[in-house]
Amino acid sequence: MSSEIKANVISEVTSANGVSIDGVLLKDSQVSASAGGAMCLIEKATASTTTDIDFTGINLLTQYRNIVFYLSNIKSSNDPDTLKMVVATSGTAFDNDAHYLHVANRNYYNGSGASQSSGVVNENKNAIFYSQYVGNQAVDASLTEADGGFSGVINCIGFPHDVEYHQTTWTGTQGNNDGYLINFVGGGRYCENSLPITAVRFDFTSGTVLSGIIAMYGIKDA
Repeated sequence: MSSEIKANVISEVTSANGVSIDGVLLKDSQVSASAGGAMCLIEKATASTTTDIDFTGINLLTQYRNIVFYLSNIKSSNDPDTLKMVVATSGTAFDNDAHYLHVANRNYYNGSGASQSSGVVNENKNAIFYSQYVGNQAVDASLTEADGGFSGVINCIGFPHDVEYHQTTWTGTQGNNDGYLINFVGGGRYCENSLPITAVRFDFTSGTVLSGIIAMYGIKDA
């Protein structure tokens, strides 16, 4: 039986007025409409050998112009693997077909010699975010063996709204099974329709999501 995380509840230590101890606004914080650009934590999911990590109800978050995902050390049960994100515009009917455009650049370094840039390395029509060669090992104090998972930030433009194109811009760092540190910078677009995004799904192409944390934030609309 497949397993998945549906992130719907936040549990955070807070101070008065709905502001967390680190100064980040929480989901139910009251923010003046003039405070455009304020960041609010909406949901957080922690993976544990999970098939999928889903965030739902995004179309209801119309008080936010954009959505941002912070990914922390996301690892697969396979080594290496490809991490991706797809979207739905009707409930959780995720679109896994060729209705996306995605492209990214990759820089990598293994601690020996100069860093290398491969130019455009990802061209994909099946995901709005797509990162290859994600490792899952963790060997400390070794430049050539330490893997680790994917960590990065994905900016999702206009997801809660009806817009012509829903797009992502993102950057992330990961290790792979060959001992390379890899930095990806990329962008994606959903081209099927202009309906608000109702849900997003993170998963790996071959393995389960072994561990890691994904937090979803909203950027307050002015």
